[in-house]
Amino acid sequence: MDKGKLKKLRHLFWEYDFKELDPFEDEHLIMRKVLSYGGIDDLKTLMDIFGKKRIKEFLLKTKGRGINKKRLRFYEVFFDLPKKEVDSWLKDPLRKLWDK
Repeated sequence: MDKGKLKKLRHLFWEYDFKELDPFEDEHLIMRKVLSYGGIDDLKTLMDIFGKKRIKEFLLKTKGRGINKKRLRFYEVFFDLPKKEVDSWLKDPLRKLWDK
């Protein structure tokens, strides 16, 4: 992973001491933040850092927690996530609290 590329995402981590972020130790934080709030260029940078497969694995492992419904539907198509799984994540009663 290229820590230099992480600098392109600095604008998304205003509440963190950016120089302390490490792509190895803070992988899930970085992925969740970019997938939740980043734009297309940020997503490209995220894929450059971690790769599409690793991001897909993250989404599957976390069941898209913390990512709004609209974005999660986009990622379902973009990362070829199983529709039935994404549907079940979005139907989870606990998630409905988050989405409101």
